[in-house]
Amino acid sequence: MPPESTVPCLDEDQVDIDALREKYEPMLMRFAINLCGNPHDAEDLVQDLWRQVASTQSCPQAGAEQAWLMKSLRHRWIDLGRYRMRRPVTLFNDLETRSNDEDERSPDPGVSREPQPEVRCFQRERTTALRECLDKLQELQRRFLMLHFFEALPHIEIADHCDAPLGTVAATIHRAKVRIKECMERKGWT
Repeated sequence: MPPESTVPCLDEDQVDIDALREKYEPMLMRFAINLCGNPHDAEDLVQDLWRQVASTQSCPQAGAEQAWLMKSLRHRWIDLGRYRMRRPVTLFNDLETRSNDEDERSPDPGVSREPQPEVRCFQRERTTALRECLDKLQELQRRFLMLHFFEALPHIEIADHCDAPLGTVAATIHRAKVRIKECMERKGWT
């Protein structure tokens, strides 16, 4: 069983949030934008993470801060998705109490921001095709591509993490992207 990534915090072990924030915030923002799909939700998600880190009773083990933060951010995103699934967002919760101010007007009040069924079906089909194409890649290509696009790691960090030359990482990611594009085109996706 792998070791726990957190340990109970003692007063002298308190996490230096400012140092963590300075070091990891740009990477966490890239990862959050990848997860959320837009910078506004990503910013909220990262802010939530820092609030969680400030109030937590556990600290990351020395040297495991990046993994701990990435895992915590992903879990916050999953929790947010579950919350939104249980409670769909509408533009106005109570149409009767809406003000008639010009500034508060919104297109199609009361319409859910959930995608239409045909859009969800389209997204599901495209995701399935992409997964099939990813499965056809060589293991190293898939690993580097996933780290770069889904974990938002730059080439240099992937090279350090995987103990591979930077040029190899860049070339492998490029070849993987070309193969994914060709595979998606063969399946009718452009």
